[in-house]
Amino acid sequence: MSKVMTSVLKIYLFETLEGWTGFLRHLTENALHFRPPIGFFRNFVVESEGEHRDKLNLKGAMMPITDFARIYALKNGIEETNTLERLHHLQLKKILSDKEYEELERAYSLLMQLRLSRQVKSVLDEERAPGNHIDPEEITHIEQTMLKEAFRRIEKFQSKMEFDFIGLV
Repeated sequence: MSKVMTSVLKIYLFETLEGWTGFLRHLTENALHFRPPIGFFRNFVVESEGEHRDKLNLKGAMMPITDFARIYALKNGIEETNTLERLHHLQLKKILSDKEYEELERAYSLLMQLRLSRQVKSVLDEERAPGNHIDPEEITHIEQTMLKEAFRRIEKFQSKMEFDFIGLV
């Protein structure tokens, strides 16, 4: 698609969204189906069967941050499509405080780092296709603690999104 066509489409999208608050509500409701894989007692929720039994889906764990950034970017006319860029623009527009931006950026970066290191290990050490799943028992205690804290922060931002777009908490 040409740059001109992309620009026209973006303009149309943002003009359409201005009067269509129900769209963001539905997008939020859908986004809230993806919860961080952490249980009530702060234990990891891993897959219970299949090829990835006892593993965390890191890509799935990143979805709440991606969705958060997408929904707030659409609401605020931010055209960026990269998650970290969207978060940065939300900070610049003061929709996110510096602390909120830092928490989301660090949580996203931690998940991305763990995902990438797992993929490199799959390819180089195990001679397998790169994947998105990790056994929480194979990462250090410090990484486990950081991951749990990242999930807690993600839950906090999902509550904010739920309140802002649905009106519930």
